[in-house]
Amino acid sequence: MHQIAHTDPLTRIANRRLMQDLLEKSCEVARVEKTGFAVLLIDLDHFKRFNDLYGHSVGDQVLREVASLLQGVLRQDQSLARWGGEEFMVLAPKTNTHQAQELAKRIAGSLSGTKLVGQFEVSASIGLATYREGDSSDTVVHRADAAMYRAKASGRNRVELEA
Repeated sequence: MHQIAHTDPLTRIANRRLMQDLLEKSCEVARVEKTGFAVLLIDLDHFKRFNDLYGHSVGDQVLREVASLLQGVLRQDQSLARWGGEEFMVLAPKTNTHQAQELAKRIAGSLSGTKLVGQFEVSASIGLATYREGDSSDTVVHRADAAMYRAKASGRNRVELEA
């Protein structure tokens, strides 16, 4: 039951519920141990076109392959979840802004160099934020989300830092 409640059925990675729990725990660890973490919010650019042009089964396969690709880029201590629709979240413990930027660049590079479902290229708009003393999980996610929307507004296929 625990696995069903915490796993995205399509991609077989963590779901939003589990990631929210991990974020809460990360905030507590950061407060107590005075360490930080980074949150990367990854939104696939123009994803609706996959479903509109090729059908939902192709869109679903793209999401599964993106999830697998992202897992291959992450370290074992980093967590990946499907945050919603075509959005993924990475939680990177003990990661500063510079390290998070490098991770985001690796993610963007792995996506842009891969043909999904054998023929489709995808890109992503990535927003990142790092824990600040006094943050809650909501405040960190809010800053990552705002950065991701700035990436989209600035032309997509890019990484933006929190303000």
